Amino acid sequence: MSLRKQAFAVLGTGLFVACAGQQAEPQAAPAPAATAPVTSATSEAPAPSASEAPAAGASSSAPEAKAPPPPPPISELCEKMCDAQRAKCSAEKVEACKQNYCSRYGGAPDVCEPAVRAALGCTRSNPEFSVCSNVISEGCAKPFRAAEKCIATGVPPADLAPPKEIPDGWTRYESAEGGFSVALPPKVETKSEGGVKIWSAKDGAASYEITLGPPPAEKKFDQKAFVRIATKLLGKCAPKMKLFALVEKPESTLIHFRTVCPDKTQECGELFVQGNDYFVLRARWGEGPNPNADAFAFTFVRKK
Repeated sequence: MSLRKQAFAVLGTGLFVACAGQQAEPQAAPAPAATAPVTSATSEAPAPSASEAPAAGASSSAPEAKAPPPPPPISELCEKMCDAQRAKCSAEKVEACKQNYCSRYGGAPDVCEPAVRAALGCTRSNPEFSVCSNVISEGCAKPFRAAEKCIATGVPPADLAPPKEIPDGWTRYESAEGGFSVALPPKVETKSEGGVKIWSAKDGAASYEITLGPPPAEKKFDQKAFVRIATKLLGKCAPKMKLFALVEKPESTLIHFRTVCPDKTQECGELFVQGNDYFVLRARWGEGPNPNADAFAFTFVRKK
């Protein structure tokens, strides 16, 4: 696969599935016509006055309010998201967006529709979002993660907030030597190999690792550079990788990644470059969701 095709696959292959469009609710059956009560000729009840009598042709019941129109189908919103990128992307990338995103959106559980709509809505309000840039902007990463988690588990998010910062049983690990802090399971082990410092810990079958070494030989750490770096780092697990939440600051640059390996194991983490320091955070686990992996990757703080 060429780098160009690989770069788009980072964002476009199997990222999120959206729900089918919501169907309009059936209209309520019309109320039965009112039947006038039968009165006796000797009834003493007074006849209604002219002012109280209903006007000719007036209905005996209040008119029903019209039901609001159903929201547009998810597939339609997705195509609009892709078409809105024509000013930034080539026609080929726009069509690939529709094929890689929209063709899969119809298979998600109905309970995920609000989360998916929130993610798609973010793309309209975030000028940094671009399907041809191979990453999801930081501002849209949170709703897309919530949609992805819902699709993977079938459980709708209670809200679009990030996961709990410190999982139960974990602590915020502080490294004076590495100059960072991050949420980790207890019993962190440290070692050095070939000039690279390594911090690692396990929580059940999941492992968490931070490495610190010299940065790769790149002139500029932008989106294209991170595609090359992540592809080499992940090796056989690279074909299904997704890069997102790029953050560029004058003193540092970081990006998050997520992938599924051929043996169904999963990885996610962060690449962080600051001067001559290059941190790689990697969480590895088997099949199924692992909410602690996001807590690990998104709590990394550089102290220097």
